[in-house]
Amino acid sequence: MTISDCCTWTGVTCDNSTARSKRVVSLELGGKKLSGTICDSLAGLHQLRILNLSHNLLRGSLSTKLFRMQNLEVLDISDNSFVGRIPEEIQRLHVLNLNENHLSGSIPESLSGMTSLEILDLSHNKIAGKIPNSLVKLSFLSKFSVAYNELYGEIPVGTQFMTFPSSSFEGNNGLCGGSYSPCPLEHTSIASPDEPMTIVGSQFGYGVATGFLLTIAICFMSGWILPREAPFQRGSIQDKLLAARRNLVSSHLG
Repeated sequence: MTISDCCTWTGVTCDNSTARSKRVVSLELGGKKLSGTICDSLAGLHQLRILNLSHNLLRGSLSTKLFRMQNLEVLDISDNSFVGRIPEEIQRLHVLNLNENHLSGSIPESLSGMTSLEILDLSHNKIAGKIPNSLVKLSFLSKFSVAYNELYGEIPVGTQFMTFPSSSFEGNNGLCGGSYSPCPLEHTSIASPDEPMTIVGSQFGYGVATGFLLTIAICFMSGWILPREAPFQRGSIQDKLLAARRNLVSSHLG
């Protein structure tokens, strides 16, 4: 069987090179009821740009070789049963969708090196730890979700992170900040004036300050001061994924 024969299979797209040297540039095998593990031989498809293995029955740990593929731009292996950590060594992806697996460990700092990354979905896993502050370097990131993991700490502030809806972070009881949930107010001492008034005692002053802080906290929690973002729609990421894959395929066939 030749490469040209494989190019006729459903879900397989090859480039427009000569018949003897056709190269696979896209594998769209989502929802094909594939089972087992991802074989390392996939990494031998050196011109592969798009790999979609979502909505299957795949399991095992994520292959490091898969994440080292230099020409891979879209990797969607969502809705499977992968376990273990996200590999540290990741190449120049534009789309990385790992949602709805059983991944654990922390979010690798190395993700911040994928400066062309546009979509990052790590939701519905068992990822723990903090969101690396270095992810604010991803200036092209337009869709982001770490919802329903075991993350904690303050959400990074700056660049694109200010635009992501609160639903991108929901389901992580330890996260706070941004549009998701205000971080607890730090306890600060109340300075007394040099010459306190004799009409109003210190207890009244403390009571007014405490009431003011409680009012501010309630306003934040209710969304009056910081309006809550519109609910995040899962379809928005899926639509973005589909558009990205179509654009990449058309660009390599043109």
